Amino acid sequence: MANPEKATGSGSQISISTDSKTYKTLGSVTKFSGPNMTRDTVDATDLNSYENNDQMEESLPGFIKAEDISFEGFVKKTDEGITALETAFYDGTQCQIKVVLPAAIGKTVIYTGIINAYKAVGDIAADSGISYSAGMKPQKKPEVSATVTGIGG
Repeated sequence: MANPEKATGSGSQISISTDSKTYKTLGSVTKFSGPNMTRDTVDATDLNSYENNDQMEESLPGFIKAEDISFEGFVKKTDEGITALETAFYDGTQCQIKVVLPAAIGKTVIYTGIINAYKAVGDIAADSGISYSAGMKPQKKPEVSATVTGIGG
């Protein structure tokens, strides 16, 4: 049995857009965590469910809930992605976060939502870089597509 292709996160690219067209790369991203998604169910049990559905309650699909996306990295002196992130956060505008996975995976995922968390300056220590962190509340189904140009490894 052949092993499935696997990859590390090395080579992934994270970028942000506030107009759905132009993306600015977030430099020095060290960690990205996509949303955990769950679906509510709506009770559809009726008077015939006991006999017609093997004594089981019946359910219909409800709303999909997406938990927050989170990412963090190191602050860089010049980073157009962080500038766009800050603007989207303070303006409260909807934006897109694009995640290009390594070539071995070959997928791109675009999340649309609102930046709902931003820590411009995280821990400051003599032996590590200065960090930042941010979060997004997804508001639409993610767009998943094949990556046009392969990157990473």
